[in-house]
Amino acid sequence: MPDDTTRPTPATPDTGESLAQRLIDQVAALQKRIDRADRRQRIERALADAQAVDVPTAADEIEQEGGDNPDIAALVRTLKRTRPAFFATAGAATHGAAAAIPPLDAPRADQHLIALREKAARGDRASLLLYLRARRSRE
Repeated sequence: MPDDTTRPTPATPDTGESLAQRLIDQVAALQKRIDRADRRQRIERALADAQAVDVPTAADEIEQEGGDNPDIAALVRTLKRTRPAFFATAGAATHGAAAAIPPLDAPRADQHLIALREKAARGDRASLLLYLRARRSRE
């Protein structure tokens, strides 16, 4: 015959209502985290579209200054106006290695190499590789 005194008893008996309330609180907290992550993703996408140089830092700036403003496009425009250093300038090359192409030496330059360099400066990776290969073979 089983003895009822050997059964473990919970330290704090939970009623169904308190358990339900805890679950509701957890769901609400998770929903807030999902909403924050979704907002952060929309902010980062808008910053990338606006050609932000450092998207994570710019997104942090928007989250700190923007609060819960739902108009992300307006926040990006404001940041672009107040902090232009976060964004690429219109005339600058924004394609990594293409921005670092050194000028050609005048005596060694030929028309083919000049044309390849101009294509590479536009940011196309294949053109950059062709230019670098051609320049290396001429040296």
